[in-house]
Amino acid sequence: MSDMKINAEEEYGPYLARLGALPFVDEVRVERLVPRRADARRGAATWDALLDVRVAGRRHHFFAEYKRAPRLNFAVVDALLGRLQGRPGDRWILLTPYVTPQIAAHLQARGVNYVDRAGNCHLVVDKGHIAIIEGRRLPPQPVEARATGPGRYRVLFALLARPDTIRMTVRDIAGKAGVGKTVAALTLQHLEREGLIAQAQTNTFLVKPKELLDRWLTGYLEILRPRLLIGYYRAAEKNPEELEQRIERALERPGETHRDIHRTEDWAGGERTWAWGGTTAAFRLTGHYRGEQTVLHMDDPPADFTRRLQLLPARTGEVAILAVPGPLAYEGAVPRTVHPLLVYAELLAGRDDRAREAAAEVRTRFLRYLE
Repeated sequence: MSDMKINAEEEYGPYLARLGALPFVDEVRVERLVPRRADARRGAATWDALLDVRVAGRRHHFFAEYKRAPRLNFAVVDALLGRLQGRPGDRWILLTPYVTPQIAAHLQARGVNYVDRAGNCHLVVDKGHIAIIEGRRLPPQPVEARATGPGRYRVLFALLARPDTIRMTVRDIAGKAGVGKTVAALTLQHLEREGLIAQAQTNTFLVKPKELLDRWLTGYLEILRPRLLIGYYRAAEKNPEELEQRIERALERPGETHRDIHRTEDWAGGERTWAWGGTTAAFRLTGHYRGEQTVLHMDDPPADFTRRLQLLPARTGEVAILAVPGPLAYEGAVPRTVHPLLVYAELLAGRDDRAREAAAEVRTRFLRYLE
């Protein structure tokens, strides 16, 4: 219990102080710290702490979602909103180091309570007790540049994509991530210093998988995805299903079966790897939603692949072709799809509300082990 109290003071103390400084708050404390698991049948979200806020002699409970990342982006916020929609009757508050004005407006428009270390907040207790504070900034924070490059997020993907990766050596993890051993070692050391993983001999343990997932999502969309993007294209087909069928026929080799689902000979006789992602894959995983854009993940396409696939380059086409963040990306949950973790990230790459709902379903059904 003492460890829990120390953790509560260190992790939540600055946020409790900001809430306690509001003129109508008499007292605020962490009533319970250990998160409970969600009901898998309901697809409900977990929580990190239960806050007891005392206002005008009355107690109010808020489930707290704690994000340690220095700065949130829309994808992480939308992923959170997708998870919270399964619990419409509960009251939530987001605790995070800093909320930018753009994210603040996004959260307020959706009725989400939050407070950051600078004192920015949106808190609705009842009709007579509402606080909105904006415009406060934190001092600049130092950044360790060597651990923030794209290689770091390839390692994160390897750690998150397959649980048995954490029982491998640094060399093995580097191979699964598609990076050098030095990059893998530096990344693991950095994550251990942050308290996100723990290492013992050749084993690596994910201490805070949910936070690692947030880091991966932010890094993939802001740093890694732009490097993986091969391009956007237009196709003659307006029907996504017809487009998928034609592309699959072009990529399949003669006699290929569903057991040989991801690999295809290229037009020069070699071998290439491909699979569907985004809502294309999500529809195959859940049947929930198939958006207008078709996402294809493909390694090292030949120079004439656009002609072979009958695609025209475009700034914002209905076909997006991307490479993958590592070999584990091709371990999909159903035939011809990338890993659910990559599907999840691509669903949150845009600002599509229905894609966000599909992302929440993919997370609930396939990424529960990261909660």
